[in-house]
Amino acid sequence: MLGTLGNILSDLDQPDEALETTWRAFRIYEQLVKAGHDAFLPATAESLNNLAKCLGDLNQNAEALDKLQQAVETRQQLAQTLPDVFLPELAKSLCNSAILLNRLGRAEEGLGKALESAKILEQLAKAQPDVFLSDLVWALDIVVGISKDLGKYEDALDKALQAVQIYEQLVKARPDAFLLGLAGSWDTHAHVLISMGRQKEAAGSIARGIQALTPCFQKTPLPFAETMAKLCHNYNIVCAQAKLGLDMLLLAPVFDVFKKLKENESKK
Repeated sequence: MLGTLGNILSDLDQPDEALETTWRAFRIYEQLVKAGHDAFLPATAESLNNLAKCLGDLNQNAEALDKLQQAVETRQQLAQTLPDVFLPELAKSLCNSAILLNRLGRAEEGLGKALESAKILEQLAKAQPDVFLSDLVWALDIVVGISKDLGKYEDALDKALQAVQIYEQLVKARPDAFLLGLAGSWDTHAHVLISMGRQKEAAGSIARGIQALTPCFQKTPLPFAETMAKLCHNYNIVCAQAKLGLDMLLLAPVFDVFKKLKENESKK
């Protein structure tokens, strides 16, 4: 209960109160485990994960990483006996560790954690794709970002394409839920290509994102407007860099929607 309250306070932008409440929850679970009540190990791991989030919100990244590493160790222990239950939580802690390690300038270590998380989630997704594919693309996005920062562009490109393919699979079942993710993954793929000096291919990737998003943007524009505007902006820049003409057949229906949105706004 205290851990849940800490999360609520954190979401309400009360980081100091959230940290104090989450510390109290952790100390209670820690004492119970030390007294031999191993049934509280999962709650201890979750409270460590919550502590790391609260510390991160306060930019206490080194302390947050320490708590996350403890959470990882606890969840590794739990996953040995009940892998189906605790491997997903282990993967989450590994991803969060990767983000913090990268933030602290330890990108190589962070990449290792992100790859380990992606490997776990890939295995889980084979058995339960509906449950774990969306978590897998989250881990892959982290791998792509860190790999790109390290100049490992081929690895980043490979994982970015894998994320695109997963989103395309997810969109077939639930387009409204995953179209934004698909469009964003095409944009990520393009940014890796840009880093490799392959602007012409990058323009093609962004165009694929625009094309994927256009039908829903035409039906219900507001939820997709921000992402579509970003894609069009990036497409314009990359086409200029690659000395390519804009594909107006692609852009015309999009511009029509933006024009209507602007007209509606001016009438208010």
